[in-house]
Amino acid sequence: MTTFLPVFPLEIVVFPDENLNLHIFEERYKQLVNECYNSQKPFVIPSVIHGELSEYGTEVEITRIEKIYPDGRMDIRTRGVQVVRMLEFLPQAENKLYPAAIVTYNHPYSQLLDSFEADDATVKKLKELLVHLAEVLRISKNLIPSSNRFIAYRIAHYLGMPLEDEYRLLLTLSETERQQQLIDFIQKVLPSLEQRERMREKIQLNGHFKHLKPPDF
Repeated sequence: MTTFLPVFPLEIVVFPDENLNLHIFEERYKQLVNECYNSQKPFVIPSVIHGELSEYGTEVEITRIEKIYPDGRMDIRTRGVQVVRMLEFLPQAENKLYPAAIVTYNHPYSQLLDSFEADDATVKKLKELLVHLAEVLRISKNLIPSSNRFIAYRIAHYLGMPLEDEYRLLLTLSETERQQQLIDFIQKVLPSLEQRERMREKIQLNGHFKHLKPPDF
């Protein structure tokens, strides 16, 4: 199955079931948001890594327009839905300001939604590590998600992983393997004071509206 969707490229990785708050300030993406919200249509956020547009991205739905400023800027709340593959990218859709793409839902990573829970031993190990991480970072926030569904996706965005690692996580089919990737990353960065400080800042900013500059293609 293929369809034509608006595209909002950003230097982030958006995971299925992830809540993402964005500050919209460019005219092309104000238009995208208004049209998608009014027609209840999703759009795609593909990851831009080292200036290159990735082949896979995440379909995103707008759950709420939180605030509209006098100049048209917006704070919006979105949710990641599923991974899609871009077959053809158009830097500007016909008669629109924003980019678009022909995307397909039929690809190897469409199985992601069928693998959202890990084995008990891996879940236990990751949760113990998250408790230890909170102690090391001296934060009171509970880092363990309330649901076992997509635990890896629910916590990866505030761990400060490199984009390449987040993208690899996005395209990992097994939740057990995804959680193991997080375990390996946390164990690797815990000895680094600099990495711990970056992680603490990301956790504290979680939920804020992200002011991200979209690239030009």
